[in-house]
Amino acid sequence: MPDSTTATRVTGVHEVSCGADDAHYRVIQRFPGTSDMSRCDENSDTEYGFSYRYTINGSVINEYVYCLVGLGSYARS
Repeated sequence: MPDSTTATRVTGVHEVSCGADDAHYRVIQRFPGTSDMSRCDENSDTEYGFSYRYTINGSVINEYVYCLVGLGSYARS
């Protein structure tokens, strides 16, 4: 994911186990039914925010905000 303070569209994000060799982030909190990334401000451990929308024919079916911490070289603290 890009290191940006503004929302940026990304592709190629895949879910893997936190113990996988290619894991770069760990989900520490999830907010269903919203795309409001400021929700992660509630968790002081958050290093990155990520939102995802499920769509069908352009209509939003569900959306989530994920609060993340970086693993290894992706960690900010």
